[in-house]
Amino acid sequence: MSLEASLIAAFIMGFSGGVHCLVMCGGIGSALAVAAKSPYYLGLYQFGRITSYVVVALVFASLLNISTPGGHSTMALMQGLSAILLLAIGLHLGFRWNSLRLIEAGGALFWARIRPYTQKLFPVDSGIKAFAFGLVWGWLPCGLVYSALAWSLSQGSILTTAACMFSFGLGTLPWLLASSGLAKSLASLPLLRPALGVILIGLALWSFYCLTLPFFSGDMAVENSEHLHHH
Repeated sequence: MSLEASLIAAFIMGFSGGVHCLVMCGGIGSALAVAAKSPYYLGLYQFGRITSYVVVALVFASLLNISTPGGHSTMALMQGLSAILLLAIGLHLGFRWNSLRLIEAGGALFWARIRPYTQKLFPVDSGIKAFAFGLVWGWLPCGLVYSALAWSLSQGSILTTAACMFSFGLGTLPWLLASSGLAKSLASLPLLRPALGVILIGLALWSFYCLTLPFFSGDMAVENSEHLHHH
């Protein structure tokens, strides 16, 4: 998949899961909007949140050495994990199947350790504090973020992984920047959740297809080679 296609797919993933973001982070976004002294602070919150996604991508991509030749198996594992997570989120979003509780439970343990540090950022009375709060906000346990990270790690390079997570974060922005009333009204549309859920399920199925395609291609190549050797 080309870099442009990967960035577009990451953006679609973020936008399609925006309703889930609204449920998970809408309360925080509304509270920050009320407490913010200017739109400048709101922008810094979101910039900090997206920056945290990029930092996580860089850290995990470096630790997993995904750019090395031996990293292909790791990329395949990440792609498979991403597909499973996307499928779970699509079922949760579109058909209200509670498939994320166990997935997000592990992240909740880590969040419990860093949550006390957010108290030191109140009151948010400076741009630095607003950005720092956004950085911490990005570590909230979220199955959608985990899925996007796993998928981004399967794209083949450290910089591509970071770029995909940045694009994913941009995809979530329209929901979290919208006024709480407007966003909740949109989220309550009867067919919106099923439609977005189907999009995520489609991305999951496409990931499964891309994951299995090399195996089928390899089998066909072997068969063709044996056929030519026979002649």
